[in-house]
Amino acid sequence: MREQKEQEKQNELLRVVAEQNHERLIEYDVKEDRAVVYAIENDRFEVLFDIEDYVKKNHYGSVFIDPEDKKVFRRAMHACLQKEGTVTVDVRYCEKENQPEWYRFYLVSIAEEDGKTDRMVGRFCCVQQEKAITERMRRRAEIDVLTNVYNHKAFEEYCAKELAECTTNALFVMLDIDDFKMINDTQGHAVGDMVLSQTGSILSEVTGDRGIVGRLGGDEFAVFASGFQNSVEMEEFCVSLRENLKKIIFDMEYSVSIGAAKLDGRRISFPDFYYEADRAVYAAKRGGKNRIVFYDQIKENQEPETADPVEPILAQGNEKSMLRQLRTCMEALGREGIGDALMQTFEALRQYFDADCVVLAYAKEGGIRYVEECHRDTAQMMARLVTEEIESGDAEGVIQEIGQLGDVVIPDIKSLRESHPVIYEYLAELRAWSAAGISLYTGDHLLGILMVLNPHRHLEEADVLSMLGTTLAARIELRNLQEQQEYDRTHDKLTNLWNREGLSVMARTGEDNMFCSLGVITTDVIHLSEINKQFGYISGNRRLMEVADLLKSMFPNYRIYRYDEDEMLVLCINIKRQEMEQQVENLQKRLAGLGFGVAMGYSWSAHPQTRSQIAEAEVLMSNDKLKLMHGTTVMKRMEQSVIDEINDLMERGRYLVYLQPKVDIHTGRTEGAEALIRQLDDELGIVGTGDVYSGAGTLQSGAYD
Repeated sequence: MREQKEQEKQNELLRVVAEQNHERLIEYDVKEDRAVVYAIENDRFEVLFDIEDYVKKNHYGSVFIDPEDKKVFRRAMHACLQKEGTVTVDVRYCEKENQPEWYRFYLVSIAEEDGKTDRMVGRFCCVQQEKAITERMRRRAEIDVLTNVYNHKAFEEYCAKELAECTTNALFVMLDIDDFKMINDTQGHAVGDMVLSQTGSILSEVTGDRGIVGRLGGDEFAVFASGFQNSVEMEEFCVSLRENLKKIIFDMEYSVSIGAAKLDGRRISFPDFYYEADRAVYAAKRGGKNRIVFYDQIKENQEPETADPVEPILAQGNEKSMLRQLRTCMEALGREGIGDALMQTFEALRQYFDADCVVLAYAKEGGIRYVEECHRDTAQMMARLVTEEIESGDAEGVIQEIGQLGDVVIPDIKSLRESHPVIYEYLAELRAWSAAGISLYTGDHLLGILMVLNPHRHLEEADVLSMLGTTLAARIELRNLQEQQEYDRTHDKLTNLWNREGLSVMARTGEDNMFCSLGVITTDVIHLSEINKQFGYISGNRRLMEVADLLKSMFPNYRIYRYDEDEMLVLCINIKRQEMEQQVENLQKRLAGLGFGVAMGYSWSAHPQTRSQIAEAEVLMSNDKLKLMHGTTVMKRMEQSVIDEINDLMERGRYLVYLQPKVDIHTGRTEGAEALIRQLDDELGIVGTGDVYSGAGTLQSGAYD
C-alpha cells in the first residue's frame, strides 16, 4: 500500500514538472519490447506513440525521430540499457504532421533487484531555439563570409572526419580559378568578389548532399564528395563541376584548373589525400587552362623515392640562372631597413622557386621564436600555422632537428615518415609536400633556418639558398645587435624598466595624442642617496628593485619607467578612472608594507597631457614625501630594516672574519693581528670594501697578542 502511494506521488511530481516545462515523456519496457511516448495535456497523460516490437522490428527512432538522427538515438538507447545510469542526447523529434525540431532527451535506465536493466524512462524538451543560436555561432566560425562555403580550417576538420568514416568511393577535388589576379587587376575587386561568390554557390549546388565544399584561400576551392560507384562517375562529377562553373559570365573568359584524387577503397590519411589532390591541381595549372587532372594520371611520371629522402644541396643547376637570382637577393639584402630588405629577399625567392611560402625562423634572446615569412595568396592557412607554431615555441624542437640536417632539399615529405617522423608530421600539418632549406649558424650555435615550402620550379638550383646563408646570418645578427642597442638605450640596466630616454621617445612621436585616457603614478624612494652613502649601493639597489618588482606585478600591462635615480613612473594608458583609483589604493597599501619609505603621487585625465599630468603627480608625491619624512619615522624604519637584515646575514653565516697580521717594523716579528669582517653576497660573492652593506668598509673587532 505504501509503495503504491509512493509511486503515485512520484508520478504526480513527474506530471507537474513535465507539464510546466512543456516536456514529453518516454518509457521503454525491455521485456515487452514496447516504447510509449506521452504528453501531459490538461493534467492527463496523453499517449502520442505506442510502439510494440520496438527493437525486434528495428523501430529505433524511425517512428518519432528524424531518420538522419536514427543512428545517434540508437547508440544513446544502447548506452543507457547497458548499465544503470543516465544518458543525454540531442536529436530531431517528429510529432504528428509537424516539422522535425531539435529535442534534448534525458534517459534513465532502471534495473531489477538482480541488477539487470529492465526499463528505461526519460523526458525530453524542445531545444530548437538553442540549436538555432548554436548553429548561427558555428556558421560564423566555420563559414567563409564571401562564398558561403566552409573556410579552410573547418573544411579540413570535416574532411578528416568524413574520410575516417567513409566506406564508399570518395573524391577529393581542388580547384584554382585561372588568371584570377588578372581578373582583379583588369575588372576590379568587386568583379573578383562576384566571381568568388558565384564559384562557391555553383560548387555547393553541384555537390549537393554528396559532400562538402570549402574555400582554401584566395581563389582556391576544394570539394570532398563520396558515394560514387566507379571511376567513371568520379570523372563525370569533375566535368560537371567545370561545365557548370562556365555559367559565371563577366567581361573575361572564366575557366578553372581542377586536380582530383580518388579514394578507390584505400585507407589513407587526410594529409596524404590532400597531398595527392594538391599535386594534381598543380599539374593541371602547369598543363594549361581549363584542365582536369587526376593524381593517378601523374603518379606514373613521378621519380621513384630515393634511398635517402633528404638530399644535400648541390651546385647542379643553371649557373647563370643562379647567379642572376643571387644578385637580385644580394641587392635586396643590401638595402637599408633590415625588415624591408628581408621581405624583399624572401619575395624574390618565393617567385623564383614558385613556392607557396618562404619562412625564416630565427633565435633572439635564447629560443627560436621569431619568424619572418612571405606567402602566395592561396597559402594563407600555411602562413598562419607557421607563425603560430614558431611564436608559441611549439615548433622549436622540430626546427632544431631541421637545423641539424644542414642545407638540404626534400623532394617529397612522404619519404620522411620512417627516417624523420617529427619533421614529416610538422610539414604535413602545414600542407608542405616538398621543401628546400638551409641552416644558419653563428659558430656552433643554431641561429635559425630558412625554408622554402612547396617549391614548384628551380629546385635543382637550391644552391642559391646556400650562397645566401652567410650574408643572411650576418644580417640577422646585425639586426639582433641593433635591437639590443636600442633596448639598452631606452631601458634601465638595473630594473629593466624604460628609462628617461624611452619616455622622451614616446613624447617625440606624439603617441600620447592618441590615448583615450591616461593615469600617471610616480614613486620616490626616500633618502636613497643617504642609504647608498651610509649602507652601500647594494642596499640602495635592493630597495629600488623591490619597488620596481612591485610595480611590475601590479601593472603588468602598462608602461613603467625609471626616469630618475630614485623615481619611477607608471603610465596607465586608456585606464578607466574607477580602475585607476582602485589600483592607487592597492599600491598605497603595498608600499606601506615595505621596510622603507616610498612616496607616491598620481593623476588621471580623460584628456591626456603626459607632461602636465607627470608634473601634477610629482607635486602630490612631494607632499606625500614631506608627510613620511615628518619626525624621524622614515629613518627609524630604515635603521630597523638595516638591523634586521644584518641579523639575518649573521644567522646565515654571511659575514667572514679575516685576520690581518700586525708586524713590528723594527724587529720584523708578528706582534698580533687585526680582525676584519667581509660580507658574502649570494650573487656577488665577497663584496668589496667600497660596497659593503654593513658600515664604512670594515668592521674591526680589535687586536690580540
